[in-house]
Amino acid sequence: MLARLWRPALRLCRPFTDSLKLKLTPHQYYITQGKGKERPFTGEYWNNHDMGTYHCIVCKEPVFSSLSKFFTDSGYASFFAPDKNKVKIVESDQKEKEVQCAKVIAR
Repeated sequence: MLARLWRPALRLCRPFTDSLKLKLTPHQYYITQGKGKERPFTGEYWNNHDMGTYHCIVCKEPVFSSLSKFFTDSGYASFFAPDKNKVKIVESDQKEKEVQCAKVIAR
């Protein structure tokens, strides 16, 4: 019974709702909410050179400009100027820096 009372409070804090699971593919949900990681050189945007703005897939807030994207041998899309008002930078144990959307805490 306690778990049922607790869940609505969690839903208000983060978009863990069933509608988010319906909106995203299972892979997208795992990456953004489950703290998963794409394999290097496989993501949709790692080799994308189109001009424009990258948005959070969950809340649609702009987080990067394509003008700040740069090439690395890591196999991941890399940016040097995230919108600091819209993102949170988190450092992992391996000294890697990860950018999360500050609004919904999504990767």
